[in-house]
Amino acid sequence: MSPPEGTGTGAAAGTPGGGAGGEEAAGAGVGGAGGGAVVGGGDRKEQEVRRLLAAAARPRVPPDLFARALAHGGRARRHERWRRLLLWLVLTTAAVAFTVWAWTVEPWEAPPMRTTPPLEPW
Repeated sequence: MSPPEGTGTGAAAGTPGGGAGGEEAAGAGVGGAGGGAVVGGGDRKEQEVRRLLAAAARPRVPPDLFARALAHGGRARRHERWRRLLLWLVLTTAAVAFTVWAWTVEPWEAPPMRTTPPLEPW
């Protein structure tokens, strides 16, 4: 993608997009607004941090990282599928056990009376 008009890629310090390391000129923020300058030398600190980050050694990415991540994701997916299947199996078993228990015990019925009323009328 090419840069928008008005931004160059030159090394002149006064042009947007130019300067050391590709930073924007001091005081030029997004769209050329002057909101980038911070009172107290914030630009100097920001430039120092950028310089340190640019000079920092970056670890090399192993060439087989994608294949390992793909295999790990596949294993995680299979394990999740088995966990979900086991959960549904346990829930179904519990529902069937509850249904069988309710069918045999009939907890909604009143318990049988332990004493019988007298048979002779007064």
